[in-house]
Amino acid sequence: MEISSEQEYVSMLYERLDDLRTRASARLARVLRDLGRDSRLTHNQARPLVVPVIVEALALLYADRIGADPFGGPNLLNETVDEAQERSEMAWRLLVRRCPTRWMTLVGDVAQTGDPAGTTSWQRVLGPHLGDRWRLEPLTLNYRVPAEIMAVASDVLAAIDPSTAPPRSVRETGLLPWHVEVPRGELPERLGEFATRQAAGLGERRLAVIVPETRLEELGGAVTAVTAPAPPGERDRQVTVLTTRQAKGLEFDSVLIAEPAQIIAESPRGLNDLYVALTRATQCLGVVHTGELPAVLSGLVPLGG
Repeated sequence: MEISSEQEYVSMLYERLDDLRTRASARLARVLRDLGRDSRLTHNQARPLVVPVIVEALALLYADRIGADPFGGPNLLNETVDEAQERSEMAWRLLVRRCPTRWMTLVGDVAQTGDPAGTTSWQRVLGPHLGDRWRLEPLTLNYRVPAEIMAVASDVLAAIDPSTAPPRSVRETGLLPWHVEVPRGELPERLGEFATRQAAGLGERRLAVIVPETRLEELGGAVTAVTAPAPPGERDRQVTVLTTRQAKGLEFDSVLIAEPAQIIAESPRGLNDLYVALTRATQCLGVVHTGELPAVLSGLVPLGG
């Protein structure tokens, strides 16, 4: 943060008085209130009460200048937080404390919140610390996910929050996302077959197989046995078997999702997890399931149909 004049700096300090009150101890805050109410105190009586308050305030203001926290740990003049939607309310208290200027860039999508301690509302986590002194800048263009896949993901997004407008994809691939139902007892074997078939047409491009967390070892082992991919959870080979949490923030040319209904059922924010899984693909998407397809995936076309 650049400050062009001392006057501008003083103005900023006045705006931060509420922050100083928060960070001062409750005892000192009470002293300030009492001094404002009691005009009978003499100068000598007031001095030992006021001096600690002034010293603490000056220490906080000096910390802004030198980038150090007098209460322990480094301060940040500017802070960037990725996957911000996953931070708990306690984590926000820590992040705000470490950035007394409140000059922060937050990157996140509440539609992708998977952690139960994460947020579904920016106002809920930022309001207690920033009031109305923050701005939301929606990103409306989607460069990763093609229009065909985003049409399906948009139905899931609408189920998460009907008021959220989906981003507009900038490209099409002509490849419709598909689904196929297989017998329950044959899922591991059939998933391996579909992964093998999908990987064969990718060349050097990458395939992710996203599975329910409780079935990572079982389904990952089945896929590994026929495709020789990275071990389940690892990401450095052509075929990778992952959970939704492990896939977050990543992208792959092709994605296979196994048992979407189970992904939804595994977490209180299962729809958010499914939205994450759907939006990892840059080219093509397939879904393999054993039971009824969740209604939010009605936009998928039957394989071979």
